[in-house]
Amino acid sequence: MKKQKSKRRVSVKVRLIVAFILILLLPSVTIGSISYINASKEFQGELKGSALQQVEQLDTLITREIRPIIDQAKYYSTIISGNWSEREILRELDKYNSIEERVESVTVLQTGRELMRNPSFKFEDDFDPFSSPWYKGAIENPGSPVIIDPYISSTNRNMMMSVSSVLNDGSGVISIDINLETITGLTKSIKVGENGYASLMDGNQTYLADSTIENGTKAHEQYSANMSGKEFGDFLVTEDGVKKHIFYKQNKLTGWYVVGTLLIDDITSSTNSILDVTLFVLVISIIVGVLIGYPIIRSILRPLRLLGESAAKIGEGDLREKIDISSKDEFGKLAEIFNKMVDSLQTVIRQVSDQSNALAASSEELTASTVENQKATGQIVESIQQFASGAEQQSDAAGNSTKATQEMQDNISMIAKKADNATNKTKQALEEVQIGDQTIRKAVEQMHSINLTVKSIEGAVTNLGKRSTDIGNIVQTIKQIADQTNLLSLNAAIEAARAGEAGKGFAVVADEVRKLAEQSAKATTQIAGIIGQIQIETEQAVNTMAAGNEEVAKGIVVMNEAGQKFSSIRDNVIEVSNEVEEVSFAAREMKHHSNLVADSIDAVQQLTQINLAGVQNISASTEEQLASMEEIAASADELSIMAERLKQTIQQFKY
Repeated sequence: MKKQKSKRRVSVKVRLIVAFILILLLPSVTIGSISYINASKEFQGELKGSALQQVEQLDTLITREIRPIIDQAKYYSTIISGNWSEREILRELDKYNSIEERVESVTVLQTGRELMRNPSFKFEDDFDPFSSPWYKGAIENPGSPVIIDPYISSTNRNMMMSVSSVLNDGSGVISIDINLETITGLTKSIKVGENGYASLMDGNQTYLADSTIENGTKAHEQYSANMSGKEFGDFLVTEDGVKKHIFYKQNKLTGWYVVGTLLIDDITSSTNSILDVTLFVLVISIIVGVLIGYPIIRSILRPLRLLGESAAKIGEGDLREKIDISSKDEFGKLAEIFNKMVDSLQTVIRQVSDQSNALAASSEELTASTVENQKATGQIVESIQQFASGAEQQSDAAGNSTKATQEMQDNISMIAKKADNATNKTKQALEEVQIGDQTIRKAVEQMHSINLTVKSIEGAVTNLGKRSTDIGNIVQTIKQIADQTNLLSLNAAIEAARAGEAGKGFAVVADEVRKLAEQSAKATTQIAGIIGQIQIETEQAVNTMAAGNEEVAKGIVVMNEAGQKFSSIRDNVIEVSNEVEEVSFAAREMKHHSNLVADSIDAVQQLTQINLAGVQNISASTEEQLASMEEIAASADELSIMAERLKQTIQQFKY
């Protein structure tokens, strides 16, 4: 399982690149999508507003064109009466027609008189003016002028309409025919959006003017279903596979419907162009972001790679490795601290190596001294045994006392000499052990110094992580400012687009501001991602320092154990030294007593039993001393083995 997990690990480089791309893409796509949606909605709103505005303008134009004619019909219905002669009426009609260009003709029809019309026109013989729509309409509505539905003139084939009114005295009807070419021409010339158009329909949804449909054509049923009985509104319709958005308003004066047709394809094509621009800006932003981010990623990965390579070599025991990072940032400071740590390790290893060599030499000398002491003690034991044997023989044969006494003197002299030698060797061993103990203490102090250095590095790396967090907060603030600037520049661009030609210069400036804001936002996002990775690597460095601290603590424990061993050896050597001094003192006393024995040979027989008991006690003490020497030898051997292991461990390092 561990091997599989290690295979799945992704390198820092890949993680940085993936994080950088994600941080770059997500805000860019989000901002681009929001900008596209908002711009599309804004553009659609402008198109719809433009269509409604054109419908309103055309409605106002119709009212402005028709209202004066109605007022004029009402005026003439008040002044013309049955008292006027036909000549007076015709003269008044001619005068009016000459000053009003929109009027095609003016007609007055009175009971008992011929039809009076200006300009004059010869009608067919079967023409009955009293059955005309304009006459009937006026008679049916005597209170106010009546607008007759538009019709196509039989004389010039133009679209016409009539306004008729009953004369105040009831003698007849006046009708004014006006040419609608101005209104229909203007209607056909209006464009709604890119390819949309305006139309004019009567109250029954019959086309009066349209750029694509012949006048008099009945509109589709969907128009009647959505427009009948309503004064204004809008709806969607599909004609011949073309989707349209219809805006309409009923003219209150005429009852006609002013219609604006906005093609859905115009909206789609316009929003598609916005989408193309948004995608282009997004791609350019990503490319620029990658070009900017790649050197930054390399500047982070190179120090990490150098640190990793150097740490790996040091882990293999090569303390000669140095990190060459000359930058003045946190990586440079970390490299400087790392190199100082390596120098400290080199110093410690050299000192431990020197002390281990001295310890090995001292342990060898101690071993040699112990062997000599064992030999001397063995000889002492043999001498004492011989002395005991002589005492027994003296007990059995007093005649050989002189010879035995002489042998005893010789043996005692040899014992004294060996005891003195053992005392000197023991003191020398004690000095070597004390030197070794001091060496171990120095090594422990040096390990404590290393521990303090590692903790200092750990603190520096922790402070680096805190500084990275502070920088991240500052970068977040800069990003928020850039986002606000981007929104303001977008609003400014929309306002500049509404201003048309006058806002082009301002639109360019707003666009530049928006680009700078986007670049700032992207740069701060990149920095935030880089700082986040630095914090992760810093935490890993802290964990590594903690592991190194644990290893140093283990080294301190091992050194303390070695110090305890030296203390034990020192105590044993002191004990042996005391015992050897006691033996030496006893040997000198025995030599003194042997002289007394030579002078008092007569008393030997009496003291034989006493001497025999003393010799037995000395033999027991000597055997105990021999056992102690064996323990010292074992401890010396163990110390020698530990010194050799320490040397082998140190030899693994190169410095």
